Amino acid sequence: MINGALMALQGAFISHYWQNSVTSGGCYAPNSSAPQFSLGDGRGGHRNPVRPENWSGIYTGNTDYRGYVNLWGSIVQQERGYMMRNSPGPYNSGDIGYDKNYNYDYNLLDNPPPYYPDQSTASGVIVLKIKSYGNQPES
Repeated sequence: MINGALMALQGAFISHYWQNSVTSGGCYAPNSSAPQFSLGDGRGGHRNPVRPENWSGIYTGNTDYRGYVNLWGSIVQQERGYMMRNSPGPYNSGDIGYDKNYNYDYNLLDNPPPYYPDQSTASGVIVLKIKSYGNQPES
């Protein structure tokens, strides 16, 4: 459960896929012949829960479903980030990541978070544009 107003002005609020725990779909280990196309680093079985590298990892087969991100508040981000990756797409596997349960906190209409930036400059140039308000944008 997250209660807050998240802001990523130079990026996005995303889920981490690199250290996933799947062993299928080419998502498990680095691609040594073309590293730029790697979808995993092979260490995900040691991350959730954390296990020493000399222990065998806990891998989950075709999926690495992590449950829900329950958010009560708001998200401001420059780009929209992924929370779940799956097929079709670069992650040719089952689900890797989180489902979303986002709930806008309408108290933020009248009481913005402290130090929240202005939406425009003194000369009127728009800095923050509202893409969706009080709901989730279409995928």
